[in-house]
Amino acid sequence: MATPGDILIVRGNTNLIDSDNPTDEQISALIDDLGVTGTSYQIWLDKVAKFSEEVDVTEAGASHKFSDLFTHAKEMALLWQKLLNEELLLTTGRVKVKVINRQ
Repeated sequence: MATPGDILIVRGNTNLIDSDNPTDEQISALIDDLGVTGTSYQIWLDKVAKFSEEVDVTEAGASHKFSDLFTHAKEMALLWQKLLNEELLLTTGRVKVKVINRQ
């Protein structure tokens, strides 16, 4: 069961200020399935998908580079993927073989 602290950590990792989207219950369910790092990674992947349709806009002398949202979300997703892979490597064990003594 995800603790309120876990939910706050994920919200901080992913810059989710609005507690309505996704809700604390949705984040809690993801944490239960994926862990804190996996949930952070999944949310960044969702942001990459959301921002993939953004385009740059130039209007009345002002320029807005909305495509940078996609680029930065993609960079963050790659960072969290790397952290998740490192976490998985630390938690998986190695095969240990003891010396066989023949009598």
